[in-house]
Amino acid sequence: MNRKYQSFDETEFISKNNDDGGRKILPDDFESSVEVFSANDIENVVVKARTRRKASFSFAHIFVLVICCATFIYSAVMLINWKISTSAAEDFYSELQNIFNRESAVEPPKTLVKSPSSVSLTDILSGNGDDTAFIPPEKLSYFEEMLTKLGRIRAVAARPNDVYGWIKVSGTASIDYPIMKTTDNDYYLKKLPNGTTSSSGSIFADFRTEDYILDNRHVVIYGHNMGDGSMFRDLRYFYWPSKVLSKYVNTEVEIITETGIYIYRVFSMYTTTSGDYYIDYEFSGDRDYVNFLQSRYDKNLFYGYPEAEKMAKYIAPDTKLLTLSTCTSNHLDPNERFVLHCVLVEAIEPEY
Repeated sequence: MNRKYQSFDETEFISKNNDDGGRKILPDDFESSVEVFSANDIENVVVKARTRRKASFSFAHIFVLVICCATFIYSAVMLINWKISTSAAEDFYSELQNIFNRESAVEPPKTLVKSPSSVSLTDILSGNGDDTAFIPPEKLSYFEEMLTKLGRIRAVAARPNDVYGWIKVSGTASIDYPIMKTTDNDYYLKKLPNGTTSSSGSIFADFRTEDYILDNRHVVIYGHNMGDGSMFRDLRYFYWPSKVLSKYVNTEVEIITETGIYIYRVFSMYTTTSGDYYIDYEFSGDRDYVNFLQSRYDKNLFYGYPEAEKMAKYIAPDTKLLTLSTCTSNHLDPNERFVLHCVLVEAIEPEY
């Protein structure tokens, strides 16, 4: 405001008794200042006040906009990286699965060996042993072809000696992968078999697993629960949105290694979290191992079902246990896991 007005003291107001009933009358100097006060003076004051508020609002608006843009850019970069990573994994595993395009040994005819005991090709052909059944020549040919293809996988692997075998789970759309194994359980969490870094990682056996699979009472295999449906994602559908009895009863897991083909059936399935040591490898003796099997059986989501009771016979010292483990993607409990315990029911180990 350009004009400077004289100040006045309210005590200088004088009261006069007149027809107005004694209302206060302003001093002459204040009356004169009011007379010269114009609308332009009021407009200038309002404009300046609005300008200050507008400047303050613009600063806050720009700050929020910058934060939003930065968040968007970061999210876009992370999404692109994830897409590149999963695409690389998809391409790599598709190529490997094309190598393993022959019909799986879990398809009919299924009964190759009547018990999980190891048998040789000589025993099969000679008919020795009551626990063996005739193995059709095409199944022997299948195993020979698998050995050749495992050799091809080692040729593309960054660490050829880390190729442990192959896993296929019947009734699933995607579980059909090579199994890796190294000296720890961290490396293949974010590495493809060819050494490429990827959020998909690899399917891998616990580092404590012996090279010859039947030297292990318990074998644990890990894989990620990927949102794109790959790796061990399909294990989720054993449990979610509700437990599925048909999968429990009908699923077979096939493990192929250099020494043979090993077929497993589901023994127990459940979800668990930290504090439940379901990946134990060390047992003090037969009783300790049987107690472990009993504890896994008791946690079964189908405990008490007739179908589950048929599997109780495998709570025994000579049972060979296979465990598949993946995360549940429960953000409230990042330690929660889907667990699928399987028992060996068939083994084929030709000798040459």
